[in-house]
Amino acid sequence: MRPVNLLPDAPRHAPRRPGTRSVPTVPLMAAGAALLLAGLGYWGYSAHQDAGRLDRELRGAEATRESLRTELADFRAVARRDEIQRARRGAVVGLVTGRTDWECVIV
Repeated sequence: MRPVNLLPDAPRHAPRRPGTRSVPTVPLMAAGAALLLAGLGYWGYSAHQDAGRLDRELRGAEATRESLRTELADFRAVARRDEIQRARRGAVVGLVTGRTDWECVIV
């Protein structure tokens, strides 16, 4: 039986000189660097847009907070007036229920 080699033969290239680059790697490296710079530029632009959007949302939220604080102060003032009125009403009701009807007692 005769041995059969199923592996392909090794490529027969001319030996390269040390320090030389093959021509296709330079354009690929330039294209990769350009893509990297474009990606970084897009990332910076989108981060700037996100920061601007978040600043606008923050200003809107602060304005809403201030208006809600004003409304809360108004509601607290109304609640204080209601409490004072309830206390006065309670005092008047207490005086009226504790009052002796002297006209009925004398007659």
